[in-house]
Amino acid sequence: MHNLEFLSFLVIPIIGAIIAFSTNLLAIVMIFRPHKEVRIFGLRVPFTPGLVPRQRQQLAQKMGETIAENILTSNALVEAVSNTSIVDNIVDIVQNFIEKIVTSHDSISKIAADLLKRDEEEVAQAAVQNSEKLMGKILEVAQEYAQDKALPYLQSEDFARLVTDFVNNSLANARNSETKLSDIIPQGAVTAAKGAAKNNMHRLGPICRDFLADARVDARLRELVAKIVKENANGFMGLFVNADKIYDSIAQNLLKYLDDAENQALIYEKIVAFVDGYLDKEIGQLTDKLDKSSIDNWLETAISALQRNLKQEHVEKIFNGITSHVAPEKAVVHLLSMAPSQILPNNANYRQSIDSFVRKTITILAQKAGEYMIASLDVAKIAEGRINAFEMHEMERLVLSVVGKHLKWIVLLGGFLGFFMGLLPAAFGIFF
Repeated sequence: MHNLEFLSFLVIPIIGAIIAFSTNLLAIVMIFRPHKEVRIFGLRVPFTPGLVPRQRQQLAQKMGETIAENILTSNALVEAVSNTSIVDNIVDIVQNFIEKIVTSHDSISKIAADLLKRDEEEVAQAAVQNSEKLMGKILEVAQEYAQDKALPYLQSEDFARLVTDFVNNSLANARNSETKLSDIIPQGAVTAAKGAAKNNMHRLGPICRDFLADARVDARLRELVAKIVKENANGFMGLFVNADKIYDSIAQNLLKYLDDAENQALIYEKIVAFVDGYLDKEIGQLTDKLDKSSIDNWLETAISALQRNLKQEHVEKIFNGITSHVAPEKAVVHLLSMAPSQILPNNANYRQSIDSFVRKTITILAQKAGEYMIASLDVAKIAEGRINAFEMHEMERLVLSVVGKHLKWIVLLGGFLGFFMGLLPAAFGIFF
């Protein structure tokens, strides 16, 4: 092949490569350029402005709709918030805060004053001044909730199933527990219960007297005494035994015994010893002695009786009793003087409960906030506006920074394909 022939052999492929290279390059350039339309003699030059600038409004609209429908959704917001380290930090902060308060020996008024950056006496005085209004509102809301929500739920099968499952699961866990009863029941509650018992020992006699005065109780007890007498006083001796007189004597002596101050002190000591003895026992020891079938029967009977007797008038009676017997000022003063460690269990494992509660709360808040934001804000319009606000050269730079290398290879590949396609007819002409 002569040089001239060889040169002619290369001309067509080279021209094909140049055309394909230039066409691809022009097509890619025309995606963005020119940024504005070009006019000659008042006529717009075809294909100006570039594809993106010309379709900018439609492109921004479609991108906005896509962002609103598939990207910036309420579920996406919840997922983003729930899976960030922010949640872990919030959980740690809340856990440390709660743990610090729960284990604190400072009074509630002191803790509240530190949190509010106020004087302790000022906080206590403000709480007392608003105690009646505050407690009235709390009781009003609580009564409405009890009547409208709690009462129907307590009478439902779901509640019965919940209680049964809770008791069974608790017993199953307790059987393997080495935790003592004193570790679960707050020391403050034990102290308060002992104090209440000591202050009310003088009421044992009157309470028992009222109990025995009930006609049904009196009849049942007399029947029981008569049965015992009949079983133990056989033959001739039984003719001289009067069961009613025996019962009257027992009742009179019992009431006399309970009215005596020394006997009351002795009974109190026995109660305290009994309570302390049980508090010192492990949960596993106590639950091992319980018969499951007996517990199931008792539980079914108790739940059935509770649900059968739960009525709206009982709720009203309970709240009326609370309102008439609770002095708001005294209740608030007493509460403020106590330390959280006296009210709450001293070794409860809060971390897992707090972790679950905080994460669930954040998820719920994020869901509500996401739904509110999506409903209140037109995300599609906002996104469309932001995209339209982009300068074209900035948008071009942004796109090319991501796909520029790939576009260069497309241009080069076009030139190679043009050269190869031009080479085929040239080779065909030479050899055939």
